[in-house]
Amino acid sequence: MSLTLGNMGVMKDVDPEARDPAARDLAVQDPSAQDPAAQDPAALADQVQRLMRRLRRAQAEALAPLGLTPAQERALSKIAKSPEPLRMAKLAEHLGIVPRSATTVVDALEGAGLVQREIDPANRRAILLHLTDRGKAVGDDMRSARRRAAEELFAPLTADDRTVLSDILWRMSD
Repeated sequence: MSLTLGNMGVMKDVDPEARDPAARDLAVQDPSAQDPAAQDPAALADQVQRLMRRLRRAQAEALAPLGLTPAQERALSKIAKSPEPLRMAKLAEHLGIVPRSATTVVDALEGAGLVQREIDPANRRAILLHLTDRGKAVGDDMRSARRRAAEELFAPLTADDRTVLSDILWRMSD
C-alpha cells in the first residue's frame, strides 16, 4: 500500500488495485478477497449475529400487526406443523424452553383465540394443543409476514447468491 497526499495536504491510503484493472476486476468478483474479516471466524460470527438481529427485528416488525411476539409465532408455527395435537411438554421441548415458559406462551395464544387446550384422553395429566380456525388464519398471515420480511432481507442477493448461501448454511447446520 502506498501513501499520497489527499485534499488539503492530508495523507491518505491509496489502494494499489486502483491502478491495476485486472486486480480490481478480481476483487470485484471475490469481495472476500478485500475483506480480511472473511478469514477470521470471530469476525464471521459477528457478521452472522448482526444479520440474525436484523432478521429478528424485521420479523418482529412484520408480526406486530398480527399481535404476536416472536415466541408466540414460533409456538404457533410448531403447533401448526404438528400432524396431530401437540402436547405442552413436547412444545416446550421443540422450543427449547422450560414447560412453565411454554405455559405462558400458550396462555397468550389461547387468550387470543388462536389455540385450544384439551386434556389428552390417553393421559389425563397431559394437555394437548391444537389451532382454532382463527389460529389457522393467523398462521397463514404469519407465514406471509415472515416471507415478506425474508424477501426484503435477501433482496440484495441474486438467485445464485441465495443458492450458495443456502448450501453453506446447510453444511454448517449439520
